[in-house]
Amino acid sequence: MIGDLLGFSNVRLNELERKDLARRHLDAAEAWLRRLIDAELTAARGSDYLADGAAGTCPEISKKTRERINGRYSGNPSRFPRLIDATDLGDAIKIVLKHDLYRDVLHGLLLRLAPHNHGDHVLHPETTSRADRGREGFWPPLPPNRTGGFPAYGSPVVGSS
Repeated sequence: MIGDLLGFSNVRLNELERKDLARRHLDAAEAWLRRLIDAELTAARGSDYLADGAAGTCPEISKKTRERINGRYSGNPSRFPRLIDATDLGDAIKIVLKHDLYRDVLHGLLLRLAPHNHGDHVLHPETTSRADRGREGFWPPLPPNRTGGFPAYGSPVVGSS
């Protein structure tokens, strides 16, 4: 099953291999997201966008989030080469999905990076066109029944009474 998703259907992975594969993919996604955030926010808000307190140049990122990131960084500075590297996946997702930051800074970049960008589609959940639910520019697109190959909730199952 996991092999089908990754393009090698005849490979079976044990639980340890699946966890290792998932961890590597999550780590790569997290690193990519941190690089994206750092590059775009440094250009748009300056290098102190994550600074703690009034020094922070990105007011859209909550004080609580900046305090948490700064606390992680100052608690173990040898572990994190940059302040953004102390951001965990949850904080990175919060930053990217922050409506004002998304609209003003990240929207254009994410549209250019979307594998199935249709130009006028908006990837943010609050502003996505509902005209084609399930196919809003995300990869992979869902099949026409939009259930990912599974019967829709409440659909009768063949052979059941």
